[in-house]
Amino acid sequence: MSIPIELALSGEAGPDFTVDVANTPEVATALINNGTLKDVILLNSDNFAITNGKIKFAANSNSAKLELTARISELLKVTGKRAAIGLTIR
Repeated sequence: MSIPIELALSGEAGPDFTVDVANTPEVATALINNGTLKDVILLNSDNFAITNGKIKFAANSNSAKLELTARISELLKVTGKRAAIGLTIR
């Protein structure tokens, strides 16, 4: 299953640039453990993959798309629950 995620800049767009996206479960785990994310389970990083780890923002564009792929069988296990993943953008 393909899961599109739109990334958006908070400021004004300028020249084109590329960011790296990496799986970082520690981020989501910390937010779950400190209560920031309530009633949320961590989606195991073995059950999804970042399809394109380098995301290019085009010149003068405030958004770009990231795509994850996940096994539907694993997503069905968390049906009815809120799940989180941890990503770092550099």
